Amino acid sequence: MSNDPILFVDDELISRLLNCAVLRDGGFETLEARSYAEAARLIQQHPRLAALVTKVDLGNAVDGFELARLARDANAQITIVYLAGPDVQQFFGQGVIHSRFIAKPCDPRQIVRALDEATPLAPVRLT
Repeated sequence: MSNDPILFVDDELISRLLNCAVLRDGGFETLEARSYAEAARLIQQHPRLAALVTKVDLGNAVDGFELARLARDANAQITIVYLAGPDVQQFFGQGVIHSRFIAKPCDPRQIVRALDEATPLAPVRLT
């Protein structure tokens, strides 16, 4: 993974805190957002994000698929990891190509593995 941060988006506070803590423990610089609007602002401020990890259902009219398209428009090389319920049918119809899907509930280490596997480079270790 590059030196650039990843953006983790989840409207559920406990899930966001737990997953971001595990990502940071895994060596990833991590930015957090709780909504599409907050995430969109961070994407504009950090156009070189290494990855976007987003819950599909963000609890409003705009979902994680739309957010992923926005992130991919800003950075064509960004890694996308979707988190959603076990219904994968919508993922195949809506997902951004070259992205990954993890069914919730999941072990946060699955997200770390998905990010590690998205690139041949090891994650950046923070000092």
